[in-house]
Amino acid sequence: MIRILISDSAYAPCAAWIRTSLLIKIRGWQKRGAKVTLICSTEAKLFYQKELPGVVFLTFSFSWRSKTRWGVPLECVRTNLLIFPFIFRIIGKFDIVYSHTSTLDIIFFPWVLKLFDRKVNWFTMMDNLVPRPSERPGNYILKVIPYFAFLTANVLLKKTDGMFVVTNLLKRYYEKKGIKVIKTGTGNGLD
Repeated sequence: MIRILISDSAYAPCAAWIRTSLLIKIRGWQKRGAKVTLICSTEAKLFYQKELPGVVFLTFSFSWRSKTRWGVPLECVRTNLLIFPFIFRIIGKFDIVYSHTSTLDIIFFPWVLKLFDRKVNWFTMMDNLVPRPSERPGNYILKVIPYFAFLTANVLLKKTDGMFVVTNLLKRYYEKKGIKVIKTGTGNGLD
């Protein structure tokens, strides 16, 4: 039986709908006999428990405090600090750690886990590139923050064992960076 750990440190109730593809993946993996564990906030556990019977939960106490987009990066740092103590409890207990997106806040924990647990395989999903701030309209500072996070994430993603992508553009971009890319037809990683 394959043991899969999914890290969702950035769940926000207002964006629960974004987790639809993750729910599809987890159900698919469960049908194939995988044991799935989800590490998430207590707030996220309430959402996932309704949707996913049979999933084991590792939870940390967290709820969003930020009411503006300026506070979101700090909230993401806070969630990663809260999730970090789980690292030493889970080393050697999972075959796969999966990141449902490749944003910096979601991949930081699996990246650190991979540093300590060389046997775990880390897979992630990538669905977009972030353009340079000068190539997008709007507040420059608000464009610099996600672009910097994107560049930082690209460095960390070099530790992945595989990245699922759905477009040839993403496939070419990440292959040039030396990352193992797996092109899927659906993005669910079940095909």
